[in-house]
Amino acid sequence: MRPLMETYDIFVASPDFIAHWGMPKDLDDLRKNFPFSSLINATTGQPWDIFIDEDTILVPQKLGFITTDIYSELKAVLAGRTVAHISSKIYKPYIENGQLVQLFLEQQFEKWQLYLYHPYQPITSPRVLKVFDLLTEIMQKRYK
Repeated sequence: MRPLMETYDIFVASPDFIAHWGMPKDLDDLRKNFPFSSLINATTGQPWDIFIDEDTILVPQKLGFITTDIYSELKAVLAGRTVAHISSKIYKPYIENGQLVQLFLEQQFEKWQLYLYHPYQPITSPRVLKVFDLLTEIMQKRYK
C-alpha cells in the first residue's frame, strides 16, 4: 500500500445556484432546505452519509440528483442544479476559475489519505512490482 495524496471534501455550489437559492446559513439549513446531489452506495442502494467530523453526520433531506458517478455529480453542480460534497482533487480547478464556490469557508473538514493498494503476496514477481511502482508514479503525478 502506498500513499498517493491527502485530500478532503467540501460543500460546493455554482454561482448561478447561489444566485437562485441563496447561501445556506449553516449545515442544518443546507440539510433541510437545499437540493443536494449524492453518490449512491451500490451495496445498499441508498445515498452515502456525509461525515463532517467524528461526531457529525449530515443526511440531506432534499435530494436533487443521485448517481454512482462523481463526474456526473460534478456536472449537476456546475449546471446549478444542486449543492455537492466533493473531493478537493475534483473541485479545485473549478473553484480557481470561479465556476464553483465553496460553502462554509470557516468549516474545518476532516482530511483523509488516498492510497494505491496491492494485495499482499508471499512471492511477487519483479515485473508486478515494477508495474506497481509505475502506477504509483503515474497516480502521484496526477493527484499532485
